[in-house]
Amino acid sequence: MADLDQDGDLDVIVNKLNEQAGVYRNQTAAPRLAVRLRGPPANRQGIGAKVVVEGGPVRQSQEFIAGGHYLSGADPLRVFATGSPTNLLRIEVTWRDGRRSVVPDARPNRLYELDYTGAVAVESEPAPARTPHFADVSDRLGHRHHEDPFDDFARQPLLPQRLSQLGPGVAWHDFDGDGWEDLIIGSGRGGVPGFFRNDQRGGFAPCGGRPLNGRWHGTRPRCSASAARCSWGRQTTKTARPTAVASGFTIWRGKRQAKPCWGR
Repeated sequence: MADLDQDGDLDVIVNKLNEQAGVYRNQTAAPRLAVRLRGPPANRQGIGAKVVVEGGPVRQSQEFIAGGHYLSGADPLRVFATGSPTNLLRIEVTWRDGRRSVVPDARPNRLYELDYTGAVAVESEPAPARTPHFADVSDRLGHRHHEDPFDDFARQPLLPQRLSQLGPGVAWHDFDGDGWEDLIIGSGRGGVPGFFRNDQRGGFAPCGGRPLNGRWHGTRPRCSASAARCSWGRQTTKTARPTAVASGFTIWRGKRQAKPCWGR
């Protein structure tokens, strides 16, 4: 969009696939007000500045942006409706660094060009204190995530970030069968996941020292006091251990034909 005929309103140019572009003239006759900015040397078009116009039919605001349309852009000119041609309007520009420029008695059917050199600094009001909705109680678990050092970029130099340092996976599962969901925290290579039993009082207790290196029996595990053994009612042996490459763990069912039955 751009004011091609210099009449104070924005005309429209539309690209068409395999056809000539379409040019449309804005023929409205309603009163309007246009604003153009002259920013600092590094940002002459005032990109990022916000303009507010008051005194018209409604309070209006627009922002100067670069691009923002599909494979296209627009003239750095902002046009506002003014309602009656006799209205007195107020233009306020907030530049990216917080400075402000104000035109108190702007009139309709005019183009106003505001220069950054005339902007004034405004003292910002202190942000009100916020009451958090959640509290960090991670220290109650006493759990520390482990990751062996690994250079992701040596294997894939074009990665945007390290994938080996995303932190542990967390799951809820009632592994002791008491009707309360317990907490399972996965681990990285070189560590073991943590099992935490729900104490039914809003907290969690570690389910033993080595819950993944013990034996499991049956179809639903129940942690014993040592947490190295769990009972299920059948005498089928299961062994859980961290995987060798990725975070998480797998529980294998059966003695002869081992199949993963539960895990991450």
